[in-house]
Amino acid sequence: TPVRKGGGGEEDPRGGTVDIPTMEQLEQTPTELPLICVIGSSGGVGRATVKALKSSGRFRVRAVVRDKFGPSSVGIRKYLDANDDIVEADVTKPSTLRTALNGAKAIIFAAGAGIGGASSETPGDSSDGESLEIPGFGRIPVGIPGLPDPGRVVDAVLMGGFEKVDNRGVANVAAVSAGLEVPPERIILISSIGVTRALIVQLAGLAGDVLAQKRKGEVALSSSGLSYTILRPGGLLNAPGISRGAMGLRLSQGDTDLGSISRDDVATCCVEILKRPHTARDTTFELVGDASGMGDDQWVQALEGLKPDVEVKNPIEEIFGFNPLDPTSVAERLLGDFQGRN
Repeated sequence: TPVRKGGGGEEDPRGGTVDIPTMEQLEQTPTELPLICVIGSSGGVGRATVKALKSSGRFRVRAVVRDKFGPSSVGIRKYLDANDDIVEADVTKPSTLRTALNGAKAIIFAAGAGIGGASSETPGDSSDGESLEIPGFGRIPVGIPGLPDPGRVVDAVLMGGFEKVDNRGVANVAAVSAGLEVPPERIILISSIGVTRALIVQLAGLAGDVLAQKRKGEVALSSSGLSYTILRPGGLLNAPGISRGAMGLRLSQGDTDLGSISRDDVATCCVEILKRPHTARDTTFELVGDASGMGDDQWVQALEGLKPDVEVKNPIEEIFGFNPLDPTSVAERLLGDFQGRN
């Protein structure tokens, strides 16, 4: 098997090029650095997050994928050194998760069914073809320009991919993490803007189900007893991040915003949160790009000023006492009313 220097790797039993770390890389990453587990590392946001974590020089990385020798995992290896690793696990199968999560200081959940169903680790990744952007949701790959790939739609919608990954997958990770001898200090969940407006999206005939399932995943994490941060990005773009002189960023809370955001900026935000142990704990917020938005120093300050979830309400909730546009909120209200009458 050919061997290339420059990244953590091992022999692929199916053959192919394998990366190995250089001595320079070995010296740069001491084993005492905190270990960050990135679930869905072979997806668009996952890859960007692995790269950002390693570029910071402050973390070790455990890249969690379903197939560490698969084509989508090859691009991760160049960012890793001998103190990092790639492990196989599936969020839809709790029995595979314990080893993958054990020992992690923090976990970043960047997996999602997208339009690829349970087999996809690249939610809305449009890097290799045509795509369609749904406002408040993101970009989805299409087989025919303007239309989703039929096979992927069937897998995700009819075969329950959204529920398996974006909902129960998050719940599985939270449950397994809580049962570890030393649970992670924080789980960062990459969700989506618009999850509390899923009914509007469904009525418009768009991707409401994935938003509803992502919302259920958020609830599973926030009620797990673990410390968490839920990041809701706008439509995901393969565009330069703020660190490369692109547009600024806008942070908000309450899920009232719309917009799009570079995958690189989502990754950078995750790293900045991990650098600041007391920032954005038990907090949910939205992140979009904005030509007149905040620059580097300003948005990091804004990040530190976010309110925990117990202090934030959606404006619609302030009026009705619950959010009639959020299926999860409606279900909770109906259950509460039923229990109150019995």
